Amino acid sequence: MSADGDAQRPAFYALAPGSWRDWWTLLHPPYTAWHLSYVAFGAVTAVVVGDGPVARAVTGEPPIGSGYFNPATVALDPETGQGKPFATYVYATQIAEVEVDDETGETEVLRIVASHDCGTPINPMLVEGQVEGGISMGVGFALQEEILFDARGRQINPNLTNYIMPTSLDMPEIEVDIVDNYDPTGPFGAKGVGEPTCVSTAAAILNAIHDAVGVRITTLPATAEKIHNAIKAKQAEQARQIAAAG
Repeated sequence: MSADGDAQRPAFYALAPGSWRDWWTLLHPPYTAWHLSYVAFGAVTAVVVGDGPVARAVTGEPPIGSGYFNPATVALDPETGQGKPFATYVYATQIAEVEVDDETGETEVLRIVASHDCGTPINPMLVEGQVEGGISMGVGFALQEEILFDARGRQINPNLTNYIMPTSLDMPEIEVDIVDNYDPTGPFGAKGVGEPTCVSTAAAILNAIHDAVGVRITTLPATAEKIHNAIKAKQAEQARQIAAAG
């Protein structure tokens, strides 16, 4: 915001590394109060408002000012669960195209189209990268990643040699559609784009598997073994129905 209170003027904030809370609340305004402190820890912090001069550059000095914005929310009712815990919400839709081997259950994700409403995309390239990164986590969530324990409750895959997760070679073709939708509760109309990028990926992939081979996997990850067993169970059931009808 400018010195005269004009919130519509463009602004650029160059922040030195501060606490994780400063960064989190700046980048994720829908989930918490928007808090911006001009703090420097042995580095230069500059705040440029509009096309005006640098308002202040300091080295290792105490905070010289802060801004705080807490969107209107309604606490959840403990009995009904009703309320409005967040000032705004983000929306996403993803479509997955997969190839399933109906003899082995092995699944390959060929393509994912992701459309995300994150308010005003201040940095569209950064938003696109966030969506692609979230999809990579969603692919692992859907098909590979699983913590395994032995009979005594000890994890048997505690490192990256046996905890399977996607690599760049496992990534599908990704098309990202950014829905530019100004939101009045966020800074410059922006909303968050983090978690929603991977929430819908697994559901899209499992729905695509069902569409491909007709079996519904209800536990994650949808490993080749699970899919193979589900296909065999479906075939056995079909054989029983045919025999009963004959």
